[in-house]
Amino acid sequence: MIQSKRNLVYIMAMVLLSFLVIPNASAVGKDDLFFSTLEEKKLVSSQTPQEDAKLQKGALSDLGYVSKQVFSAISVIEVGTLRIEVPEKGFFLKFTGSQEPEKYAVIRINDLAGFSDRVASRGEIGLGESYEYGMWDSPNLRKAMEILKLNQAKIEEKTKPSYFNSLLFSFYRWVNKSSESNALKNIQFHYDLGNAFYKLWLDESMTYSCAWFNGQDLTLAQAQQNKYNRVLGKLDIKPGDKILEIGCGWGGFAEAAAAKGYFVTGITLSKEQLEYAKQRAKVNGFADRVTFRLQDYRDVTEQYDAVVSIGIF
Repeated sequence: MIQSKRNLVYIMAMVLLSFLVIPNASAVGKDDLFFSTLEEKKLVSSQTPQEDAKLQKGALSDLGYVSKQVFSAISVIEVGTLRIEVPEKGFFLKFTGSQEPEKYAVIRINDLAGFSDRVASRGEIGLGESYEYGMWDSPNLRKAMEILKLNQAKIEEKTKPSYFNSLLFSFYRWVNKSSESNALKNIQFHYDLGNAFYKLWLDESMTYSCAWFNGQDLTLAQAQQNKYNRVLGKLDIKPGDKILEIGCGWGGFAEAAAAKGYFVTGITLSKEQLEYAKQRAKVNGFADRVTFRLQDYRDVTEQYDAVVSIGIF
């Protein structure tokens, strides 16, 4: 479920910057909005497509560019039904796919400008932050996530950005990622939630990135070690050589590399990860072959025989 949410965050951040039209939206006025029971309201059956299009245009006319792209992206769903409520603008939109329309969820945007601006400027982090700050919510978040996940391929297919928007998105990401202070803030916000939290759902190696099962019947811990061995096997180095690991996490890869005779310098921006990795090396007896530092990769000046970064870039 956590991985699904991360995928959806990425999708939603990407689709904000694409040029699209809204093919299957319907809107209603203020008197029909924001039901306490989340009752579905539809336009009267006698309304013509021309009148529906006119109402739709009026409902969306005062939205900003980025906000329109959110609705544009969601509108292409093929599975399920999503109702998007925008109380401050006095309407809701309902998008119904051709498959399993009974799968139904509501997304309520409480601060349209704040939500749109934060997601556009901070990407996937902005989407998570906007949820945390109450800019959007859902009475059935799990169902909303499920519907978006089921439509992931369709959304990606329909939201390939134009050349201009690719440049614009790259600029947003550059602003967000190029600052060392931003990087420090983002990493600590995400990973300094406390090691006890991550112990609840990571395997015993405390590995956050994807495992490699390679079609075998393995436990998650075994698949993580499988991945580490595969990474090490791809390096053109020999025991005794030095490896720089960018984003060392809780020290899982460093321990695997040290066991094979390599010397590892692991860097992280998370104080929690740093302390855990240092204690791990001491307790498990490989502290003489590893060094863990709280450091941005752009500040590294030493030379190494290999550089490893798993799930960072």
